[in-house]
Amino acid sequence: MLLVLGACHNESSDDIAPRLDAKRAEPVHIKKNQKPVPTKTKAEKKINEKPKVIPPKRASMISQKSALPNKADHNPAPTQSKHASPKCPADMVNVADEFCVDRYEAAIFSEGRRMSPFYHPSQYHSKMLYDLWQTKFSEFSTAKGLTMPIPQPDAWQLISPFEVKAVSKAGVLPNGHANLRIAKEACEGAGKRVCGDDEWEKACKGERQTQFPYGDQYRQGVCNVFRFTHPIEVLHTEGHSGMNDPRLNMVHDANDAPLLERTGTRDRCASVWGKDAIYDMVGNLDEWVDDPNGRFRGGFYSRSTKSGCEMGISSHPSTYFDYSTGVRCCRDLLIRLVENPYED
Repeated sequence: MLLVLGACHNESSDDIAPRLDAKRAEPVHIKKNQKPVPTKTKAEKKINEKPKVIPPKRASMISQKSALPNKADHNPAPTQSKHASPKCPADMVNVADEFCVDRYEAAIFSEGRRMSPFYHPSQYHSKMLYDLWQTKFSEFSTAKGLTMPIPQPDAWQLISPFEVKAVSKAGVLPNGHANLRIAKEACEGAGKRVCGDDEWEKACKGERQTQFPYGDQYRQGVCNVFRFTHPIEVLHTEGHSGMNDPRLNMVHDANDAPLLERTGTRDRCASVWGKDAIYDMVGNLDEWVDDPNGRFRGGFYSRSTKSGCEMGISSHPSTYFDYSTGVRCCRDLLIRLVENPYED
């Protein structure tokens, strides 16, 4: 009988010990009263990870020259008429031999330089809104809103404060985004004033004092009002945050016609006084009147109103402004009777 006493390789205990130790886990040394730290799962690690900072999407830009290409838009000379009354400046219309009114909605200039019509006419608000909309454009945006570029004002408009002047001029894009304070400053810069509420309505109704510049019955399409396209709906899925989007007055309708039109485009929407006329008092832009509580008249291009010259909005304070708010100016007659012969 054969008896096997050991392994055939005659390994010693010293040879086997290292291989046994290699199979054992490393010892965990825990201090007295210390609990072991549990290992985090992959899901727990993911929850505790810091979120990645994604830079906001930035809009493409369009220069002032490209957004406002007409040379007339940059010429600060007002449009004068051979039919102007000698009692009014040649860029204004004599209303009932009582006062003068700008023939067109105001384009705003500063020392001969054109203010962008797509921003509030001040350095502070222009810069704030320009900076804001470079990223805000993508919030609550439609497909059109994601691709339409932001108009870029000329650099001087963003750098330091400036004075403003209202210019009554045919064939140019009038300035929106005005509040009553800036409307007054622009008119005063031209040696004029903001129209009184009664003055504005009388001028709008023309010599025949009809509800609309053209008569007493509303006619769709004669004035640039009650358009079936609204610019906010074209660019935004939510309206309230987009009221000062600088692109709104650049929007066209489904037929590629501009919503905000150049001054005097609709010659049938004219308030006639003698051989002269005032244009766009109904439609195109709302126009501020001199009411400290805040009031604008006439209706802008997409306002759903058929009230004509009797239309007025008094629900906003005088500090309010958006893309639809513009101005035209009035002044006293150049020739009038005075009680004091030494009056200037």
